[in-house]
Amino acid sequence: MCLKRTLLLVYEDKSLSILAGYRWMFFIALVAITLLALLPQEQVVISTGWDKSNHLLAFFVLILLLDKSYPELSAWKVKLPLLVVYGMWIEAMQWFMPSRFFSGLDIVADSLGLLLYMVCAGPLRRLLAGVEQKLGACNEAER
Repeated sequence: MCLKRTLLLVYEDKSLSILAGYRWMFFIALVAITLLALLPQEQVVISTGWDKSNHLLAFFVLILLLDKSYPELSAWKVKLPLLVVYGMWIEAMQWFMPSRFFSGLDIVADSLGLLLYMVCAGPLRRLLAGVEQKLGACNEAER
């Protein structure tokens, strides 16, 4: 009975369910971006039309979702370096693929996406907090 009650309380806690949602979105985005980066180029189906903007947008989204998923971790000390290493790993994997190639400019574009988020992080956090609050109010009204 105690375990069931604890699970119910965790489920009803909005902050935990929102956090879990961000974590699911982060890991789904991470898998999708990894697959898109490692597929042969003629098979890529999602694109902004310019390879460098693809990188910038992908890493902007990744750090946004990672930042919202793990608010207790330092963005500058943990999240940013982790995603830079991930971008370098992608490029290293592409080095060994016949239809892909290593590009230092891709790492630069990845890093620019990360830095763009860091510049916009404050206003984005406030905007998302407002959206989350409104969504929470909508969920309360449905009950």
